[in-house]
Amino acid sequence: MIFKITLYWVQKNYLIVGENGKFLKAEYATYKAIFPQVYLFPVSNSDDGEMLQNVMIVALKSNEKPIFENDDPVLNEYLKHLWKEEVEIDVPILTDDYAPVDHYNSKMI
Repeated sequence: MIFKITLYWVQKNYLIVGENGKFLKAEYATYKAIFPQVYLFPVSNSDDGEMLQNVMIVALKSNEKPIFENDDPVLNEYLKHLWKEEVEIDVPILTDDYAPVDHYNSKMI
């Protein structure tokens, strides 16, 4: 059986954990407010949430749990980068009235 999954993704330089990861946490919380499933895929090192690196945010409309495996070995290698730790949501979601992007990102510089 083939399932149609609508996928949304964003890729930017982020930290996942800690004080300097607030912007990613805010984006993650915003996506979680809309989509039932949100996943992070750190591109360089999936074990180091304190490393500044590209992180792909994948959001799914489906409630069905995806299987992150593929027959293509190159793609499968990327899929192995799934962030398995819980993302602590300790910041508000981003809205038109609340978008402290510059404030959050200035802490990373």
